[in-house]
Amino acid sequence: MKKTIKPASCSSASILNNSRVLVIGGDHENTLASVRALGLAGIDFDLLIHSGKSCGKSSVFASKYAPVPIYAEGSYDSIHKAIKAWLGDSDPADCLLMPSSDLSALVIDERFRSLGVKTSGFLGDEWRICDLMDKHAQSQWAAARGIPVAKGIEIDLAASGPHSPLALPVIIKPAVSAEGQKSDIRICRNPAEYADAVSAFSNAGYKRVLVQELIGYEYEVTCVGLIRLDGSLAWRAYAKEVVYPEGRGSIASGRLETDPSVLQVIHRVLSTLAEEGYRGLCDIEFFKTPDRVLLNEINFRQSGIAAFTFYEGLYLPSIWAKECLGLPSGFVCEYPEKSYRVIYETSYFRYMRDTGTSAFEWIKALREAGGKNLIFTGDNGPLRVFIWNTVTNKFRRLAGIKV
Repeated sequence: MKKTIKPASCSSASILNNSRVLVIGGDHENTLASVRALGLAGIDFDLLIHSGKSCGKSSVFASKYAPVPIYAEGSYDSIHKAIKAWLGDSDPADCLLMPSSDLSALVIDERFRSLGVKTSGFLGDEWRICDLMDKHAQSQWAAARGIPVAKGIEIDLAASGPHSPLALPVIIKPAVSAEGQKSDIRICRNPAEYADAVSAFSNAGYKRVLVQELIGYEYEVTCVGLIRLDGSLAWRAYAKEVVYPEGRGSIASGRLETDPSVLQVIHRVLSTLAEEGYRGLCDIEFFKTPDRVLLNEINFRQSGIAAFTFYEGLYLPSIWAKECLGLPSGFVCEYPEKSYRVIYETSYFRYMRDTGTSAFEWIKALREAGGKNLIFTGDNGPLRVFIWNTVTNKFRRLAGIKV
């Protein structure tokens, strides 16, 4: 299918009453999942990518469903200005903003929800997402509602010393996801690693971080959820069998979670959010220990693992968009009784490359997986870009060129 090219500055008229839709995110799988879901549903939209990449290097733009993007730098001010320019003189009530990154979700909650745009958020509380993006605030929120959560302490880097406030080992992560990168997360198993991590966060410009206990969990669980306008739930959860890089929570391969004890806790968290007025897409992480299930963190935006649900014919981003636009969603969502395997191809490839795993294992994992993140029938552009970038980066490394 030939891509329809349109200028980045033009607005897309939706299939209902000239409403407008903007997907916002980085050049990664979160954004790609939204692009594919909306494109497949025939919903016209504009695309704002805040990574500064050119079209030729963008895996999201390579999708046949993607319009020519609007590009912005990955800063709060740049994203704010780009969304404001896109809105122009449009009635905010006719505009749907769909964040696929923590930073864009923060900007939208602080700057645009009060204008009346359609987007994910808490009913009648424009700044609630901003408050709950703080990981320590999330822990307090969960504890106050009796939801088991991993213990954590927020520290001021300027005032803290080289010693951990919790017994080692611990995980150190940005206090607010929108203020940092997942790649900055560090596992500290001894005092030297802790001191080194604190120094690294300070040098990277962080003011505060969350120090969280590294519990002895069996595995991690990731959930992609949608709380509909009427408060009903649609979600899927996946057990992470291979996580790479270690400690950063990125799933490389796994399976649909079917353990009733896990599903019960996930349903409880989603139901609590719904009762408190949250409506929209979300991404939630859990730890499964031998005797309980703990909440790790909640992200109030679209998740890249939504692509796994495409295997079932379940497209959560387009269901949400249709509801916001007043369109029938054809929504049916019974949780499957039978599990299936999933693979996050790019993460699994890096795991294979860095651990010396045989390429045959990667191919085997691909063949066994039902849910995939990058590979999508009829839309091979993002896969071609990934292969091209992988090959060219390999030659750059061999030539001594920094990638």
